[in-house]
Amino acid sequence: GVTDVPGCSVVIAGPPGIGKSAIARKFMTHAEMRGWRLAVSRLQPSDVDRPMSVFVELLPSLLKAEGSLGAAPESIAQLRRLVEHQTGDDILANKSQEAEAVQFRIRKSCLDLIGAVAHEGPLLLLLEDMHWIDTQSLRLLAWLHENATAVPVLWLLTARMESRFAALREALPPDRVPGRVIEPLGAGDAAALFSAFAPSAAADAPVTRIAYEVTGGNPLFLREVAGHWLETGGDERLPGNLRALIRGRVARLAPSTQKVLHCCAVLGHFATVERVSSVLGASTGELLDAINELGGLGLVGLTGEPDSLALHDLWQEELISALRPAARSLLQQRTGEVLELESSTSRAASTVSEAARQYFKAGARDKAIHLLERTAAYHTANGLCEEAVAGIDLALSLASRDSDRLRLEELRVAALRLIGGWPKIVRSLSAIRSLSKKCGTPIPAH
Repeated sequence: GVTDVPGCSVVIAGPPGIGKSAIARKFMTHAEMRGWRLAVSRLQPSDVDRPMSVFVELLPSLLKAEGSLGAAPESIAQLRRLVEHQTGDDILANKSQEAEAVQFRIRKSCLDLIGAVAHEGPLLLLLEDMHWIDTQSLRLLAWLHENATAVPVLWLLTARMESRFAALREALPPDRVPGRVIEPLGAGDAAALFSAFAPSAAADAPVTRIAYEVTGGNPLFLREVAGHWLETGGDERLPGNLRALIRGRVARLAPSTQKVLHCCAVLGHFATVERVSSVLGASTGELLDAINELGGLGLVGLTGEPDSLALHDLWQEELISALRPAARSLLQQRTGEVLELESSTSRAASTVSEAARQYFKAGARDKAIHLLERTAAYHTANGLCEEAVAGIDLALSLASRDSDRLRLEELRVAALRLIGGWPKIVRSLSAIRSLSKKCGTPIPAH
């Protein structure tokens, strides 16, 4: 079988809700029972623009895994710099900070760490929703596939055939990385699954037929339609599309539960019990009632982690679009505040990036600029200088104070120097001279 061969990779593809994650979790359970170690990285839509997002999510668990200390200290330090902000990594002080040199060390360090962990026994790496993979992650993933063929690791990828899927399959072509497309259920299987979800509808042939016609045999849609049937007692017509179904199911929830659900949607994959409680300031009793109601309907906790309140991204998208702009902005700002506070102790790079994104979406300019500046410095330290410049440019578009613009232009020059962006450096130096005069500060030597 595929688990007996070192360096295997498999892509499970299909439309949303078809059961890719369910299949992957079943395989993970089987592998764990056979002694495999597991690590997971899950993406969300915004990760397309977050460089190295796959590995920023994957590496923390590998760094804690049994066998990780078998990797070289330099490798551990290099990867901690990637997953954490403001690490004290004196061991790297004498290394070249040129972008290409840093990226090369990250590649070699990932290979070293994966090899060390896999030395203790075979390793399963589940990478979910890879149609949202960013360019830097894809480059590193392709390099590892080329250079880790002798390591007992199975890369299990799930993806929709949209967004960045074509780029994924170009980097990991089917002749090297086999794939399986999951098809919708046939009419008979769909009827059986719908009846399992809604036993009271099992004897109603017209309902099961309509359910199949509405859902096209998609398991997630069948579950949602069954939920609608059970909640309404079969007194309402089946909705004609998933969006209408979601709106109807949300409307039947208690108001306090709706607040929790919308908060989970804004938090995305970051939705946990503790974070939702902090964002909403909800009492334990209110949150417990809401979690029990949502859990009973199968709407939260799709990752399988005990404290997770993450939603399927189809629900997330519809819920966010249904929020009034002021309510959405309020939740986004509170989410940014909660994640920023958390990052002050955890230093997790993913948390800082998400807090910056939430502040930007909320229109909280000063807070967004502050975290975009921190993120740009982090990107520069990890050889992601083009991404650092893009983040600084975004911060500059928000900045209204000359002092902020001066500081950001200086950071921009530092990043550009590491990739030889001389024409852009000249423009930034001109801006720095002008801003220094306005601010009454000495023109820095560059």
